[in-house]
Formats: sequence, structure tokens, C-alpha cells
Amino acid sequence: MVKQSENGALFQKAENFLASRAVLPDERFRLPLVLWAAHTHCWKVCQFVLPYLGFTGITGSGKNRAMALVGSLCHKYYMPTVTTPAALRDNIHEQEPTLGVEECEKELLTHNSPLHKIFNGGYMPGSHWDKIQGGITVYRSIYCPKTFTSIGDPDVSLRGRCLIVPMNVGKPQVDDEPQVFMALGERIGNRLHSLVDENKEAIAQVYRQPNHFKIPETQIGRDFQIWKPLWSICEVLLPERLNELQRVSTYITSLKSRPIRTVADMRRQKENNELVEKCNWLLMDADTMVKQWAAKNIRSSDLIKGVLELRDGWWEGYQYEDTKGVGIGIGDKHGDGVFSKMLQLATEDKVKPAVRYMEPKKSAHGYAVAEIKEAAEALRQRMKSKP
Repeated sequence: MVKQSENGALFQKAENFLASRAVLPDERFRLPLVLWAAHTHCWKVCQFVLPYLGFTGITGSGKNRAMALVGSLCHKYYMPTVTTPAALRDNIHEQEPTLGVEECEKELLTHNSPLHKIFNGGYMPGSHWDKIQGGITVYRSIYCPKTFTSIGDPDVSLRGRCLIVPMNVGKPQVDDEPQVFMALGERIGNRLHSLVDENKEAIAQVYRQPNHFKIPETQIGRDFQIWKPLWSICEVLLPERLNELQRVSTYITSLKSRPIRTVADMRRQKENNELVEKCNWLLMDADTMVKQWAAKNIRSSDLIKGVLELRDGWWEGYQYEDTKGVGIGIGDKHGDGVFSKMLQLATEDKVKPAVRYMEPKKSAHGYAVAEIKEAAEALRQRMKSKP
């Protein structure tokens, strides 16, 4: 049996591999994700009631990348680009893969769609999809580990069988290409396979032993079914981290108490995130414009003119969508209103236009230079403090 210290080092290596390349919602997801990958190396021998793994989030949140990273650690990871339900069913039966499916929110929200059936029925040992071949009923197994990505949460009947990872937008520490990280992950996955394979009977024994674990009242029924395979693997391979895992699993289970995130909810969140980002850009560009401004105040027209010249003319094409669905650019007629609203959104109403003193005996609609500079510095500090 491999020494415990070596087990810990291997799992830590796998956790670091994931954490450096994916912006996970919390560091507490690291160990469960590696243990989930580990369960794909012994699921058939152990006859687990399978936990599914779902990455959800808006477009650009890195959910597909995160699934591929975990997939690289798994046994026989298979992600079809395009396939028919029959071909997918037959592949599961013949190859017994770890199945990965990208962007499947529509299928998994449609109760009794072919993909929904494969997921919703394929978690139990012996699960099969029957077909008639030559007048004879042929049994095709749909039992295998499965992971997926979707914008919103899956159908409620399936959500209960999933370990959900709610992804957020961010930049990973290591942003290497898939062909690079898949090769690195597969090498770690091969080591993980050897370790799990050597200990699969011990893992199966722990898993099958009734009343072996003290189940917390926060994880009864289906919630505990999800975690029992991972707890069993952890007890055999990483007993010193079992208490950590049990506490982490309680935290992750508690996330399911939050409202189900629909596709419409996530699209609205994406639109809001994009607007916030553009408003922040506008504030930083306004700050760039006033850096060398000698006066205390600046006319709205001068500030807008200067901003329009930045970012290689990007602002000349950008349009803000108003409440009526009409696009208005900051350089258009009435664009000063859009400019003002975006700065207020970026600064929580701290930067506003007003009639201000410009020069002796002259006032004009404009901004206080100091307010722009202060707000931009506050934004820089907030961005630095983000993980």
C-alpha cells in the first residue's frame, strides 16, 4: 500500500492543478473535486450510487474549462461534441466512460428528454436502457460517472443527485491551452488511477458497510448518497482529511438551499456583469482623461470627447441599452445622459455631473476632477483585493 504521505502529496498536487487553472467559487471545492475524479477510477468495482458533478454559471465563467480540468484527472473521460441519444447510450454501455456534456441546460431542464433520462436513470448500478434488436430485447447499461456544464441549474429531480459547482467570472492563475492542461492532468490522473486501483477493495468495503459513517442531520437521504463514495475514498486514502471533507460537504450541501438559478436568471446576471465591467472601464478612462487636467472641474463635453478617443475608439461604437431597448452611445445626441448614468453606476452615485465653476464668470455642466480621481482609486483598490 502506498504510504499515507505520498497519498497526501498526490492529492495536493491534483488540487493545486485545479486551483491554479480554474477560478473555483471557494477553495473548499478543491478536495471534493479531486475525490470526485478519484471515484471514476473505482466506481464499477465499488458499485457506487453515483454522484453527478455539475458546473453552472454564466457564459465566460470558466465552467467548461473547469469540467475539462476535472475530466483530465478522470478514468476514460469522454466528451462527445455531437452525438445521437442511441450512440451515446451504446458508448456508455460499451466503453464505460466518465461522461462529460457541455452546455446542456435545455436537455437537462426538459424532463424525460433522452439526455435527461440517461442522467436521471443512470446513477444506480444495473441502470439500463432497453432496445429491440432483431425482435429481441437488448439491455444497454447507462450506469457511469457523469459531469456536465449548464448556464442554469438542471431539472429539480436531477439537481438533487448532483454536486453543483456555481462558477463565477475570473481569470485563472495559469491560463494554458486545453491541449497543454489535458496532458498534464492525464499524468496526474494515471497516478491517481494506480493509487485507487490498489485500494479499491478497501474502499468498497468501507462503502458497503452499513452505518459506518455518522450521518449529520444536515445530510440525510439523497444528500448523503452524493457524498458517501467520496467519504469512503477519503477514509481509505486520506483519513487525516476526513473531518475536513465532512465539514466541507456540509457547506457545499448548504448551497443547494439557495434559489434555483434559471437560464433567464443567469442571462440577466451576465448582462448586469457586463454592464458593471463597462461602467468600470468608463470610470478608469475618465480618470485617464483628467490626470493632467489643471482645473478643479471639467466640462461634460470635454470629458466625453477625451474618453471617446481612448481604447482605440472602442467607445465610439459602444452603445448602452436603455429601458426601452434602445441603444445610445456616449457620443450620440443625449449621450451625456448615458455617460452620467454609467459613471454613477460605477461609483455608487459618488460621481455626478452638476453646474460647476469653470473659469471667472463662467459655469458649465461638468464634473469635479477630484471626485473622479478618488472614485477611480477606490475602484483600483477593490480590484486588487479580489481573489
